[in-house]
Amino acid sequence: MGRSLENMALLLVDDDQTQLDALSGWLGAFGHQVVTAVDAAFALTLLETNQFDVILTDLAMPGMSGLQLLAIVKERFFPTQVVFLSGQGTMDDAIAALREGGAYDFLRKPVYDFQQLHQVLKGALHRRQQLVLLDHVLAQGGKQTSPEMPGWLANLNPSERETLRLLGAGLDNRAIADRLGLSPKTIGNRLTRIFQKLDVPGRSQAIVLAQGADLR
Repeated sequence: MGRSLENMALLLVDDDQTQLDALSGWLGAFGHQVVTAVDAAFALTLLETNQFDVILTDLAMPGMSGLQLLAIVKERFFPTQVVFLSGQGTMDDAIAALREGGAYDFLRKPVYDFQQLHQVLKGALHRRQQLVLLDHVLAQGGKQTSPEMPGWLANLNPSERETLRLLGAGLDNRAIADRLGLSPKTIGNRLTRIFQKLDVPGRSQAIVLAQGADLR
């Protein structure tokens, strides 16, 4: 099932050496096994000879981009999880990063909220462990379920599925509330429950799931 949160193996990829030093120092102080790479090409070299639980990578880098690295990781280094750190990202970038190959999350840098980073890493490790378990079940002849969303739709009641459908259609909380005749606060609380049921850290991943599913 892999390592625990306290000693997970992390690969940090960024052409900004200052960023690498800051993050590796903080993460290493918490007992994580941290290896750094200044570009995606060197990261791939490290992946050939080491097993990592999570990769924290910049999105825009000279040479190979973070999205290109993600595609290779998903093809060759399953079930390693990828989290993007970018100082230039927009919501469109985040959704593309999550949809194209299934990055776990997208955070802005520089990172100031290390508690948020800790929670994202915890979730990414949990997702990795889920995929390892699912792969084992399938290898034993179990019923095949999509590794990206194993049985998640059954966890939502009809009102939650409709809310998620509207979220995936691009509506914000107020527009969803107007459509359903509810208050924005009620929608905010409902979305929080939905994120918990889907085991996703927030809005961006929920949008990707909604856009990839039949929620009618």
